[in-house]
Amino acid sequence: MDAEERGLPGPQTGRRSDEREAGRRITAAWLAAAALVAGELGLQATLAAGAEARGPRPAESQPAARSAPEATEQKDEGVPKDARESARQLRDTAPRGDAQAQHNLGVRYAEGAGVTKDDQEAVRWFRKAAEQGHAPAQHNLGFMYAAGRGVAQDDQEAVRWFRKAAAQGLAMAQYSLGLVYANGEGVPKDVEESARWFRKSAEQGFAAAQNRLGDLYTNGEGVPENRYEAARWYLEASKQGHAEAKQSLRAWAADQIRRYREAAEAGEPEAQFNLANSYATGQGVPQDDSEASRWFRKAAEQGLAQAQHNLGVMYANGEGVRKDYRAAARWYRKAAAQGVAQAQHNLAFMYANAQGVGKDYRQAASWFRKSAEQGFAPAQHKLGKMYASGEGVAKDLVQSYAWLTLAAAQQHENAEEERASLRTLMTASEVTEAENLSGQLVP
Repeated sequence: MDAEERGLPGPQTGRRSDEREAGRRITAAWLAAAALVAGELGLQATLAAGAEARGPRPAESQPAARSAPEATEQKDEGVPKDARESARQLRDTAPRGDAQAQHNLGVRYAEGAGVTKDDQEAVRWFRKAAEQGHAPAQHNLGFMYAAGRGVAQDDQEAVRWFRKAAAQGLAMAQYSLGLVYANGEGVPKDVEESARWFRKSAEQGFAAAQNRLGDLYTNGEGVPENRYEAARWYLEASKQGHAEAKQSLRAWAADQIRRYREAAEAGEPEAQFNLANSYATGQGVPQDDSEASRWFRKAAEQGLAQAQHNLGVMYANGEGVRKDYRAAARWYRKAAAQGVAQAQHNLAFMYANAQGVGKDYRQAASWFRKSAEQGFAPAQHKLGKMYASGEGVAKDLVQSYAWLTLAAAQQHENAEEERASLRTLMTASEVTEAENLSGQLVP
């Protein structure tokens, strides 16, 4: 049996209960989670973690920022020559009004990369680029105001620049704006507005925002509480290596398994199915086919169609139970009678191959058709082949071509090649008839 014939469907929704308590709020030093938008070398300038994130406010008697032409090139022998040369070129280009060069030079000064680290110079160049509408520079200028680096700390001014960059679609700025609304930094605290900006950033693939959106769905803050939406966003962030999202996803899975188990032991068939599926796939628990088959059986005996199908798969493949085609056919039949397309296909396959039932092409064609009419591509493909050969049905090239067309439209393996081969045996009018028929076969 091929992969399509034995695949297990994903979890069904079980019962819903209260989520774990709210947590992981950003502290007042929220900037520890933020970063300067990178310059042309991909530099990432992050602030120190914890209470040091903002740093001391500059004294009012601070000296004025130095001008660009002053000798600020870093002399450290450990600094690569190309970094110093790149910084020199930026200092030549930035004064001519190139916003990208001004931004990149600001990043260099903020990082001390190729030049002596100087937050005031960083602010000066970020401002020049920001005032030209350069979104990363606008975000970074906001960052410097929020952190009190090179300027007096000013949350409202930070928000003003974050908003300008966010309005241009910069994902990091949208995330930063979400943070300030979450914590009431420079704006009144507003969890719904926070969620709105986190979503904008998350939908652009910004991992930190995806993680925060997962938190909001977990705790019902600014969005309706929804465990499955939370898991979806944690998963997206985890794919990018976000450590906290990975931890949250593991915690979510462990909690979900606990919920499934409690409901399954109380006799709820959907929870029994979900717990079985977790054991079958190793999601949240060690993979264990015996436990999977045990819980699929409990749900199947209560009439849950997908559990009946999956128990049939396990018998057909000897997974967690002794291989038994007759038992597989019996459970497939129960699920097929309830309209499960995969079960209808698998039962047809068993009739076609005399597995657990006597070989019967008429029965095979009948069940393939039921599955095919639900849009299941493997069944459409096999039914098309049966019409081409006249097995179980009267040979009919028009019907064959129509079903192969539907399977090919779903890119099912070999269907397009077989359809092209069949076309050489048909008249033009037959091909036209078949193409028209394919549009009528499936609702």
